[in-house]
Amino acid sequence: MKRMSTVAISRALSAGLLAALALAGAASVSAQSMKVTVARVDATTENPSTSLTPQLLQQLLIAEMQVAHGEPGPGYQLLLDAARRTGDERLFARSIEVAMQAGAFDSALTAIRAWKTKLPASATAQQAHLDVLVTALRFDELAEPFRQAMGQRSAIEQANLVLGVNAMLSRHRDREAAVALAQTMLAPELEPNALTKTKFGGASVTAAAWTVVASQQALAIGARLKPEKQAEADWSAVIQALSKAFAADPQYRATAEAAAQVAAFTPLADALLANYMAANPDPEVQLNYGRALIQGNRYGLASVTLQNLANRPNLPTRVEVPAWLLISALQSQESKWADVESSAKRVLALTDPKEGVERSEEGERRARAAAEQAYLALANAAEKRKDFGAALVWLEKLGDAQDLATVTLRRATLSARRFFRRRPKVAMTAWRVNPFPSAPLTARMKGKPNLAL
Repeated sequence: MKRMSTVAISRALSAGLLAALALAGAASVSAQSMKVTVARVDATTENPSTSLTPQLLQQLLIAEMQVAHGEPGPGYQLLLDAARRTGDERLFARSIEVAMQAGAFDSALTAIRAWKTKLPASATAQQAHLDVLVTALRFDELAEPFRQAMGQRSAIEQANLVLGVNAMLSRHRDREAAVALAQTMLAPELEPNALTKTKFGGASVTAAAWTVVASQQALAIGARLKPEKQAEADWSAVIQALSKAFAADPQYRATAEAAAQVAAFTPLADALLANYMAANPDPEVQLNYGRALIQGNRYGLASVTLQNLANRPNLPTRVEVPAWLLISALQSQESKWADVESSAKRVLALTDPKEGVERSEEGERRARAAAEQAYLALANAAEKRKDFGAALVWLEKLGDAQDLATVTLRRATLSARRFFRRRPKVAMTAWRVNPFPSAPLTARMKGKPNLAL
């Protein structure tokens, strides 16, 4: 394995860490957000009060037929008219969905205004307003509806909504403008005398706000500088924002996750994480911290962090498996092949199906992917020890690996190296006679002594 490993890997890891900052603690926003809104309305409207009269049924059928036949405009008008008359949130949501599918953002906003006028206390209407603005890339209009939505949430819901600002701004093309917009949207929560703690589990609205600001500032650095230059940037503003978040709530997990990602670019985040993990040794935060340290080429601290994590008792498999894989990668860099084999075999033991224990489809996929990485690590270790036969055995266990072409090439290379190692004179004679045979070597050597691999 090359030293960790290439510039391309470093860039990919850097981009991935910065993307993780953008989405920390929040669901992504997409053009399908209106379908989510409709589902949310359906889920919360258990006993709709709207009476489905023959006239209303006819109107809705005509509206849906027009939409299905490529006439969303008239269908939208009929749906919105029905929503205004009945006050049914499902009809408001459906009219917005039709407008969004047609790309008519102004019509969608018209329906939202009508919804909020008819049902001013509807949290779903407020969320739909934010979804439409983000999908339409109208970020400058977010502040007012965001503050309205905050006013209708409980304290714990406010913290979640604040974290959602990262997702709202993830598609903003101007990262510096996104920082300023986040500070504007969250101005009340960023004030020195803002309420910091909630009554629900210690979640902090102020901590969430400063975490969002730190994340947006980190993304601005990532947009401004190439990956190889990001470690040289001034991260003091990011660290200051994270410090204020921890001051508001020292045990706020989203802040710790953001600090773990920032540690890839600056060691200034280490002290913040040390204080958090001393009081709350969260294994997933520690795992992400180890990943970030590797990405930042801080291998010594990464090895200590991951070893301490992997040796903790009663560690969840979803954390222990990737921890040992990362440890194996670090050991490969130092050419500690016996340790690599030991770590990889730990992974195989953890991913081996247990009798009577059922895995979900996602759990099975993750276990299979981890086992493939372990087999590759074992094959690499055997190859470095020039035990090509053992390396081939490990590669054979991969079966239908995702990167089948690469695995097949490695098998062929190892087979050739093993052949030259075991029969160097015969192999070199065959090469001199015809270095580029048109037929497979085994076929051309027919009748010769048994050279089976």
